[in-house]
Amino acid sequence: MLRLIICLATLTACSAPRNAPGTSSGAPDGLGAFETLKSLQGNWVAHPEQGLTYVSYRLASSASVLVEEMTAGQQGMSVPPAMMSVYHLDNGRLVMTHFCGQGNQPRMLADEVGPSRLHFSVMDVTNLPSPDASHMVAVIFVLKDADHFTQEWTNRAAGVDEKWQFDFARSK
Repeated sequence: MLRLIICLATLTACSAPRNAPGTSSGAPDGLGAFETLKSLQGNWVAHPEQGLTYVSYRLASSASVLVEEMTAGQQGMSVPPAMMSVYHLDNGRLVMTHFCGQGNQPRMLADEVGPSRLHFSVMDVTNLPSPDASHMVAVIFVLKDADHFTQEWTNRAAGVDEKWQFDFARSK
């Protein structure tokens, strides 16, 4: 009888709902953040020091995924995107996978969510040859109005962070 009670107690403890690592019951509103990102659907252009950058957003998979494609160069060029990111919900949390031009795939979690600001931090990275290899570790979205937003990407290589900012305006 004691064994049965211990088994039941163990099964109950193992099946109890748990928050993912790094989250709590006060986790950011993933659904609200995802709805905010959906407002970015369409085409955008930025003029950073490195040259023109284009980004487009579209919904896929019955509107459960937001696909971001970023390209450098001239608008209308039929070149593959330099980077692609896919945003979606995972049990109420907003997550993204960034398919980087460097050939690795950081997975990030929206860990700070506000009405006009979203902050994503890296959870893990697939296809990373070593922890010192160059990879993205964070991205911040600041939505200024319906036609302007900023992205600030943080790349880490050999333990050193470098930030890149893009100020996007909606293409008309």
